[in-house]
Amino acid sequence: MAEIPHSILEVAFLAISAISQQGPEKEPIGMHGKTVTWFLFLAFMFLYAAYSASIFALLQATSSEIQSIEDLLKSPLHVGFHDSSFMRRIIPNIIGDERLQILEKSGINKMNNFDFSKFISRNDGIKRVQTELFAFHIETHIGYTLIEETFEEVEKCNLEEIQFLQFPTDLYFAIKKKSPLFEMFKIGFLILRERGIHHRESTLLHTPKPRCWTLDRNFDSVGILDCYFALTLFAGGVILSLIILLIELVMAKIKL
Repeated sequence: MAEIPHSILEVAFLAISAISQQGPEKEPIGMHGKTVTWFLFLAFMFLYAAYSASIFALLQATSSEIQSIEDLLKSPLHVGFHDSSFMRRIIPNIIGDERLQILEKSGINKMNNFDFSKFISRNDGIKRVQTELFAFHIETHIGYTLIEETFEEVEKCNLEEIQFLQFPTDLYFAIKKKSPLFEMFKIGFLILRERGIHHRESTLLHTPKPRCWTLDRNFDSVGILDCYFALTLFAGGVILSLIILLIELVMAKIKL
């Protein structure tokens, strides 16, 4: 290789070749110039590796953009509701502009006319959550049971949960007003909670949210099919260069 002349343009070309991970056409002969060139290419090699790693981490990261009903309204996700007797009774009594807009987005509520045929079965709803941009309203213990049975481990890492219906934290059964048993039931429930029996039974009856175990191990090997476009582009460039070479040879013979 020829020595790089002391020119700002040549030095700029050297920096561009380092950024592009390409070898320079010319290189310096002096020790100081070689040292600078070596560190320049080494630095951009580490920068390129760090940039590639950050892009990969970004592609593997889960999204947390949707955290509220308002975020769901602004998102491109379609919405569906589980077909159950509970939802058929509670839907007409829902209040709140944002919740009513969610019902309109799902097609259930149009001008306060409720179309219960728009409800979806639990299997179809969970399947659409798995394969589409879809938000599905269902009781958590029912939905999470189906998710544990049908979702891949990687797919569980992308799940997000939003509270749509507002209910008290604890639901108890009703007793007669001024009943002498009121204090007995109250003390009994407090004892069940303090001793952890309430939490234990709730854990046994309700399936918890599936945990993500494979977020840091979601790596796939790259096969020949994944490089199809790059190989096609490379083959096209080789063919084009050969055509240009033949044209140059023909033009050279014509001039002779």
